[in-house]
Amino acid sequence: MISAQNLNIDSHAHCGVMDTSMLQTFDVYLKEIAGTGIDAAAFFSPVMEIYDRFDYNFVDTPKWQQRRAESNTKLDVWQRLSLWQSWI
Repeated sequence: MISAQNLNIDSHAHCGVMDTSMLQTFDVYLKEIAGTGIDAAAFFSPVMEIYDRFDYNFVDTPKWQQRRAESNTKLDVWQRLSLWQSWI
């Protein structure tokens, strides 16, 4: 078991599958950190999954609220999986 004192934590990582402008899946993240010694991560939904960062007059519509909820639901599953994997 990993000691909490010795954890290397990536404190800010984006992970998602809804925004396809770049690969941001959990599998891609795992490949990117291979060999780095990172034991755990705090995941956030990709920005384009939760609001339109290019719209300076962005309005949070029900469509965006639903999209954000879906993104966070998928993210919650990955966070639980990654935490579980970290402690094996």
